[in-house]
Amino acid sequence: MIGVSPAYYISRYGTSFTIDDLISGMAWLSENNFSALQLEVFHYEQLDQWNLGNCMRLKDSLDGAGLKVSQFVAHFLMDCFDNPRSVRSDKGLNELEFISALISRFSLTDILTVPIPPFSSIGSGGGDELFYFDEKLNRMAGLLEKKGMALALEPQPGSLAADLSFLDRHSSIGLNLDPGHLLCCGIDPFSLDLDVLSRVVATHLCENDGVENLSLKPGTFGNRWGSLLGNLTGAGYRGTFDLEIICAPELFESEYNSGRFFLENYCIQNNIYI
Repeated sequence: MIGVSPAYYISRYGTSFTIDDLISGMAWLSENNFSALQLEVFHYEQLDQWNLGNCMRLKDSLDGAGLKVSQFVAHFLMDCFDNPRSVRSDKGLNELEFISALISRFSLTDILTVPIPPFSSIGSGGGDELFYFDEKLNRMAGLLEKKGMALALEPQPGSLAADLSFLDRHSSIGLNLDPGHLLCCGIDPFSLDLDVLSRVVATHLCENDGVENLSLKPGTFGNRWGSLLGNLTGAGYRGTFDLEIICAPELFESEYNSGRFFLENYCIQNNIYI
């Protein structure tokens, strides 16, 4: 199954996309052989749209389009992990409780991803930033577990999760695999071992040159995507392969169709994929 990340909606409507945009964008996905999408709250103020009525509309529209939700991306929680003060605080926990209750009530998805942004003071505070980081992650993961959901992290370059060592410290937290971010973290996503790949619970499939943290379609630079997806399924991943492409609005159709064609014909058809 091939789906799209929220980058699809960002490319079409900008970062302030609405519930109506989410719904209207489903028709094109269904007509162009995509099977899944991801939901997202990008800006904090967008939380106001998330209520019982709109979630019911979302659920009905998803069922009508024959699409599944592979994950929810809580982009608005990024500033909970961007400096020592935010990591030590309770910031974001009430909002996570709120949005996870809605997601769980409507059975939209059981995976919630928090992107982890660059940290403003890495190396300060005697190294205790990782202690507070881990404590906050444990609280978030515990909160989600009570809702029947799992927490995944999407590490960005310069973040407290950029070296993926959180996987060793948190057995219940998964990885949202974003090869573009990993390339700019100095990690070769095409050479990840099976221990890391076995922790992948969701995907944002994109790439870049490893210098500028762009989200370009798979195959733009590298030709090892078939091996990556084959290793990923071999490590036990059974989720969807979701494209993460940021492009101009007038290019979204060609970019996403081209990305889907690449995954289907050059990466998946020669691998066993369930």
